[in-house]
Amino acid sequence: MKPYSIAAELLLQDMTITVSFLMMHNSSCLLELTQPIRKNEIPCELLTLGEINLYKKVLENTTYELATTGSQDIKTALSNNTDLIPGVYEGGLKTWECSLDLLMLLAQMSKGVDMSSTRVLELGCGSGLPGVYMISCTSASRVDFQDYNEEVLTHVTIPNVVLNAPVSGKSLNEEVHPSALAQRSSFYSGDWSGFVQLNNPNKAPELKYDIVLTSETIYEPSLNKVLLATIKDSMAYPRGVALVAAKSYYFGVGGSMTAFQSLVASDPELKSETVYQSSEGVNREILQISFASA
Repeated sequence: MKPYSIAAELLLQDMTITVSFLMMHNSSCLLELTQPIRKNEIPCELLTLGEINLYKKVLENTTYELATTGSQDIKTALSNNTDLIPGVYEGGLKTWECSLDLLMLLAQMSKGVDMSSTRVLELGCGSGLPGVYMISCTSASRVDFQDYNEEVLTHVTIPNVVLNAPVSGKSLNEEVHPSALAQRSSFYSGDWSGFVQLNNPNKAPELKYDIVLTSETIYEPSLNKVLLATIKDSMAYPRGVALVAAKSYYFGVGGSMTAFQSLVASDPELKSETVYQSSEGVNREILQISFASA
């Protein structure tokens, strides 16, 4: 399939973000900003978790925008007040508990660590706060974001990255230029099956990732094989690790951390260990995956 470029204007309150869909492969697209964005034009709130302070776009503004300007699929999800329509909308507008668990763990793991040569990928990113933390609060050289829904990236992920972009600190009066953002991040929409073919079709070692992040993505058992394959294909060998944050069990859909860990164990090239557990509210865990030879 030939690369293509289509300009799409998406209204964010009084601001327009123009995004170019640069390339497509198996329903996966690479998105790129094509005009500057002023941080103070994005309605936001401050999220504080311990020593972590991140700005995030206000959810109510996002839902209002999409209820009026979004695709019919997104409008249907919002009107039905549902967080999941399989193959249509995968719940990325909200910030879920497990992404906050992952955020806290990343803060602990990265404290005092030189990450200047570290490449990071967040799969199924939604609001993207774990990846936002890595790009704004660590020295990670690159942080890329992937989500199933293009509108989640344009209306939630990209604004959250822009709000925290370390252009000259975290002043909300800054203007973020596309070239500055592109130096450290790319944004991919579409399903996991097409991601690696678009992002790294030749599986070049230098384009793989030292850290792969994902949270609240194992809820649908039928998708876990392709998720794990995407994680494995994206991890740099042999040093790469993945952190999978999830509820211990997803009632109503059937996914569970036990089943996902068994899937990892069925691959002799991988190993895993539980690095975080919480019984506060719903039981939650974080699984660390690495190569067995590491």
